[in-house]
Amino acid sequence: MSNEKKPMIEMGGLWKNEGKNGVYFSGYFNKAKLLVFPNGYKKADNHPDFIMYITEGDKREKKTEDTSDLPF
Repeated sequence: MSNEKKPMIEMGGLWKNEGKNGVYFSGYFNKAKLLVFPNGYKKADNHPDFIMYITEGDKREKKTEDTSDLPF
């Protein structure tokens, strides 16, 4: 196994939110919405601290880049 560090790839960002059941995080990855909640059912150290869910993202208008100056 190599000790070489591998480059990190940014996938998106998460925002901290406050809901009726406490703090959770949400963000977008491509066309999917990612939700991260604390694991309220954690009973042992080997259980995850957070649970992630993916759902269909909001239908947001895509930004289009100005390509008029491209040579092709």
